[in-house]
Amino acid sequence: MHFEISASYIALLILFSLMNAYFAKKRGYSPFFAFFLSLLLSPLITVGVVYFGSKKKVKPPKKISIEEGFWFYLDDQHEEKGPVSGYKVQELIEKKVLSKNSYLWKEGMEQWKTLQHTSFNELLE
Repeated sequence: MHFEISASYIALLILFSLMNAYFAKKRGYSPFFAFFLSLLLSPLITVGVVYFGSKKKVKPPKKISIEEGFWFYLDDQHEEKGPVSGYKVQELIEKKVLSKNSYLWKEGMEQWKTLQHTSFNELLE
């Protein structure tokens, strides 16, 4: 991993160290010691965060081809909601408002289908 030190990083480092010196002086501590200590430790903390930070990989959101048209769905009380776009249906799935057993319908379909029997099935985990 390549770590490049930029001028803005150095400026922020000096600014942070000056702030530490200011607050140290207000509290009766040595501002010189606080300045140099923060000047020394801040890069170490930054390197630690960069190299030893979270290794957790974030899954990219699943992409599907959203069918055009407007969708209707049945909520938990089996009340019809909609019309909503395919993108809104995708959002409702991500927010766990809709599940594989939720019913969806759009113009052109003969009958209501559960989400697992539509193209949105790809979004289910």
